[in-house]
Amino acid sequence: MFVKKNIKRVKGKVYRQYLLVDSVRTPNGPRHRPVVSLGDMKPRPAKEWLKLAMKVEESLAGQLNLFDKTNKEVLEIVEKIRKKRRFEDRKKEEKDIPKKIIVNPQDIETTEHREFGPSFVVSFFWDLLNFDNILEGVGLSKDAVKLTLITVANRLISPTSDLDTPNWADRTAICELAGYPQSRLNDDKLYRLLDKLYPRREGIEKALYQQEMNLFNLEGSVVLIDFTSFYFEGTCKKNRKAKRGYSRDKRADCKQLVLGAAIGKEGFPIATEIFEGNAVDSPTFPWMLKKINKRVDIKGRTLVFDRGIGTKKNIEFLRSQQQDKGYKWIMASRYWEISQEEEEEIEKFCWKEIPLTGKVAGKRDPKVKVKLLKVEGKEELISLVFSEGREEKDRAIRKRQEKEMEEDIKGISKRIETGRLKDKDKIWQAVGRLRERYLRVSRYYKVSIEEKEDYQELSWSKDDEGLRKVQEMDGVYLLRTNKIDIDEEEIFRTYNLLSRIENVFKDLKGPIKTHPNRHHRDDRSETHIFQGILALHIMTAIEQRLKECGDHREWETIRKALSTHQTCLIVIPATNGETYNIRKPSKMEEEHYEIYHKLGIIKEDTPRGIPAKV
Repeated sequence: MFVKKNIKRVKGKVYRQYLLVDSVRTPNGPRHRPVVSLGDMKPRPAKEWLKLAMKVEESLAGQLNLFDKTNKEVLEIVEKIRKKRRFEDRKKEEKDIPKKIIVNPQDIETTEHREFGPSFVVSFFWDLLNFDNILEGVGLSKDAVKLTLITVANRLISPTSDLDTPNWADRTAICELAGYPQSRLNDDKLYRLLDKLYPRREGIEKALYQQEMNLFNLEGSVVLIDFTSFYFEGTCKKNRKAKRGYSRDKRADCKQLVLGAAIGKEGFPIATEIFEGNAVDSPTFPWMLKKINKRVDIKGRTLVFDRGIGTKKNIEFLRSQQQDKGYKWIMASRYWEISQEEEEEIEKFCWKEIPLTGKVAGKRDPKVKVKLLKVEGKEELISLVFSEGREEKDRAIRKRQEKEMEEDIKGISKRIETGRLKDKDKIWQAVGRLRERYLRVSRYYKVSIEEKEDYQELSWSKDDEGLRKVQEMDGVYLLRTNKIDIDEEEIFRTYNLLSRIENVFKDLKGPIKTHPNRHHRDDRSETHIFQGILALHIMTAIEQRLKECGDHREWETIRKALSTHQTCLIVIPATNGETYNIRKPSKMEEEHYEIYHKLGIIKEDTPRGIPAKV
């Protein structure tokens, strides 16, 4: 063996790599065969290269001097070579191993125990969703497709950084399942993958959604739209999109990106888009809608969104789209945006109670009541919904805002007393800003300025009648829709589907752990989030398949249950002097069999004792 320098030029830049090679005879004459890459050995004097190659060769032959100081480096190289050779040995078919050999049972050993179950499920659903053909169809190489499977599996099983992913992969069977040598896996390749994946997101999402529609018979009539944020740790100086804005994670101290997502009622992502960190939901909505339609035509479907998006400007935008099928929509709106005529009219209607299915044994379902009114002069309906479960939450928010508003009023009074605020117009401006900040409670506060002989005094009181009306509206929210054929129960249940997109965001930030985002470049940080979206497609498919069998467990529970299904390398020394290596998964336990059967991975008539095949 000897060390050989390899020089490669890419776009005018020179890259040097050092390879440990040996000489082999071929029909065409002697050739150099690469054994392992040594990386950049520029700091090492050339005279030590041969010495290092000899020590590696000695170590492979079992003749390493244990007292040599360079042993640590040599052993690392040797281990790298052995991993590569083990991977090549596993490619041999089992038919190459004799059916009958004589062994001493005491000599049989097992080694390289790896977690198998979760990786096996992820790779099965990867194939089920046709990821290989989809990714190759948008221009990714076969190696890039395999690397994408490894990174997506990492997000689903044990989320870690790209730097640590090779170490994680070495503890699982994912490289074998992906058909990618673990010895070739390194963080540089994973970082380069980030540069290729996100620019192709539109074609990937379009093809994935079509595959899921066919595979799971998705209805597709309802589209849930919402926004969330993902924060960074660090200054992100090279990230042009990372900015401070409204943080859904209560991390106003961190820069962030905003993710807009359109989700089907079953929870499958339809389309996603990443915006700058200071993007606001309502003005971003028309742009998001345009991006969704570029991938999937959603005109004529029912859009469902919250009041952060449902502004008057966005409603007018949707109304202007009514030609050429247009959109159906259901949105939440602030109760005080209802007109006095509409309020008086809807008061005449009776509440209709909506039956709910109990989720927790032994607990009474919270009451839900709905009123529905057709808006005069428009093909629209407004609906009041009273939720007993929401009543306590609204009351707590109102009490907190009352306390904060009164504290701020006292602060203005103190500024007046100390002479820092004298101008009457500026006093009213300060009070106006308070009313705008505490819109929920300011309607029943009466604030006045009393003129004294040589000073002014700010006084306030609560309007009892206004307070009574607001108290009656605790737990009540307003819905608007242009679906005039809808009834009270359907409008409530359709709007209530928004909880699913909230759960999707929780999954991205919880089990998939898409934040904190540690990438410094905007393109790589966007791909980091997109990898989480791809993982979400697989997670949703797994949970959907379980629901079809009446199993409502989440992926996190399934992952923990399958983590005990492992694979190992069985080392069998035969009496003929040969040593045979066989990699096998362990036999399925009862729980493993049940999960695989529900997911459709094994057939119903598969014996429980038969080990799963890699």
